[in-house]
Amino acid sequence: MLMHAMVPVSLPIHRPLLALCVAVMVTSCSDPSQDAPSSQTPQSIRIASLFNQDHYIGEKLDWIANELNRRGQGRLQCQVFHGGSAGGEKENLEDLLLGNLEIMAGAGSYYYKYCPEATILELPLYDWQDSTEAHHVIRAFWEPLVEVSRAKGFQPLALDIRDYWGVLCRDPVTAIADLQGTKFRSVNADLWIELTKLYGAVPNPMPYADAYMAFKTGVSDGVLASLTNAHSAKWHEVLKCFLDTRLVLSESLTLTSKGWWDGLPEDLRQLITEVCEESEQVNLEAVSAHYQRGRQAMAEAGVTLVEHDQLDLSEIQTKARHFRDQYMRAKGDEVYAFYQKWLEHMSATKTAWRESASSELNPWPRPNARPPTTNRLESDSFPGSNETRGIDRATRSPIRGPRYRAAPHPTSPPGKTKSAQRFPEAAFAQSHN
Repeated sequence: MLMHAMVPVSLPIHRPLLALCVAVMVTSCSDPSQDAPSSQTPQSIRIASLFNQDHYIGEKLDWIANELNRRGQGRLQCQVFHGGSAGGEKENLEDLLLGNLEIMAGAGSYYYKYCPEATILELPLYDWQDSTEAHHVIRAFWEPLVEVSRAKGFQPLALDIRDYWGVLCRDPVTAIADLQGTKFRSVNADLWIELTKLYGAVPNPMPYADAYMAFKTGVSDGVLASLTNAHSAKWHEVLKCFLDTRLVLSESLTLTSKGWWDGLPEDLRQLITEVCEESEQVNLEAVSAHYQRGRQAMAEAGVTLVEHDQLDLSEIQTKARHFRDQYMRAKGDEVYAFYQKWLEHMSATKTAWRESASSELNPWPRPNARPPTTNRLESDSFPGSNETRGIDRATRSPIRGPRYRAAPHPTSPPGKTKSAQRFPEAAFAQSHN
């Protein structure tokens, strides 16, 4: 009976029904890895900064979050905490290491306590022509920065491109000598406390969130700050004079922790790296746009500007050079050797960058600092800014002008891998003692 039951019986088969059955069988046997991304539990990414959402760093973080959510196709779920709502820089760094936060931007002053080598990002008197030049030179030194950061438990994801710092005061002043003995709000970090002293001011360390009322009530008479930071924090409402000293072009890092980073799947690390690198171009463009808006807002608020070329900076520049070397030497032999390697790299790379800017591959003009204006703030371009047209993905150099690409980095010979071309290693020379 069993053998008889297995004899095939010829029955009419409805072809549409057969097609449906085959489709169901194929679907049920498909590879589970091909399921829609939405079926997976999203990886939560909490992102924080002390800067307001309308600050260019805040805009950069919103862009990163939106791009990661979009390109992650349901695998990532990003949330941004602006304006210090997740704590200040110190708390953000601690939370990264504790696993309470995945990404932060603006790692600088407090970060140097963990990684003193990174202090090179905010030392005075590098004489950058503009933010684009600073970005190119620092990015070419990226691998050494990543190496020292990972040794301290962190993983840099992007450079925060910022702008030159000057001096904001309650009362009109016309010279550095006028700042002697004034009370200045300072970041509660060694570097900025010492830089404040260079101006002859008395540092009064306090949190970013408390600064506005300190200026308004006279607890502090001024601050070292960039024009765009001051505008975002609305300090121009109570501080009515700006000295365009340009001693420091402040840069910082967008960071995560080494532990969290190393635990991610490789494809997610690649995606986050790609988005964070691209965010630097968004950042560059935003710095220039915010500078222009900040100048206009300050002009309307009646803020007086003392232009860079109207200031006698010879004495403070001499002090700053001496301070820079002594400050890094006091960090110990390893940190000082790192600093010396950075100086050698910076000098060589900056020279090559400027030479390439005047070559046939870079025929557009690279303007110097903005021309002198009146002693009243006016709408103007960011100092030394260049219009950009995207990023050269091989060299990580901004493409300026309508049709031309930046020349390849001089330390990236033909035949190198894409990764090596993107972040060329600095040609380290022997450090000086």
